[in-house]
Amino acid sequence: MPLINTNLTRMDNKMIKLITAISTGCLLLIQAGCISTPTYKEKVKAYRPDLSGRYLGGHPGAAANSDTSRNSGNTQTDVVKADTPPPKAIMLKRGDKITIYIYGSGSVPGIVDVIDDNGSVNLPYIGFTKIGGLTTYAAEKHIEKSYIDGGFYKQIQVSVVKQFEGEYFVQGEVNNKQGVFSLSGDTTLLEAIAKAGGPTVYAGLKKVKLMRDDKVSIYNVKKMQSGDEKPPLIRPGDVIYIPKSPW
Repeated sequence: MPLINTNLTRMDNKMIKLITAISTGCLLLIQAGCISTPTYKEKVKAYRPDLSGRYLGGHPGAAANSDTSRNSGNTQTDVVKADTPPPKAIMLKRGDKITIYIYGSGSVPGIVDVIDDNGSVNLPYIGFTKIGGLTTYAAEKHIEKSYIDGGFYKQIQVSVVKQFEGEYFVQGEVNNKQGVFSLSGDTTLLEAIAKAGGPTVYAGLKKVKLMRDDKVSIYNVKKMQSGDEKPPLIRPGDVIYIPKSPW
């Protein structure tokens, strides 16, 4: 038993010496600066997303066609090409009288034409070109493209002007306003009333008056709305009167 105790004591002494040596070594390394808590002095740059291809409004393809110019600093200026029609543009339709001016093709005067039943106009070199259902802006771009794609011109500018065709008047029970309205193309009695905001809930639609020159005609707009009667076309100077219902 004394021999076993002596051996344990020797082993304990060796372990203590080993632990002491390791502790001393670590302390020296810390003092020498080999082991230290890392510190980051370099600042992290702020994330700035690339906005050069962002949609900036107008036509969806305008961002892709934008001209980009850089200033002396880091500011980037995006100049988007004007590629959108003006707001509240009027659609062209059959019967509309228009004048088409073609610039860049020599001394060609304005072409006066009427949009036919197919929505087309007859133009020099390219023949019948459909513009019905387009705005004047879209019609201009379509005609320009037709001339350029056909190889007739390299650079051309087209202006489409819708001619003024007269006025008509709406009085009585309408929602938006009474007064004068511009007449363009084929406009029916129903369309004329709709442009004034439509009839009010108090309107007497069975006896709507249409005054033309010295003649007064009575129309049942109720039957026109249901499709039982065909609405008449409005002419310049017509006066539409919608009375109040008697009940």
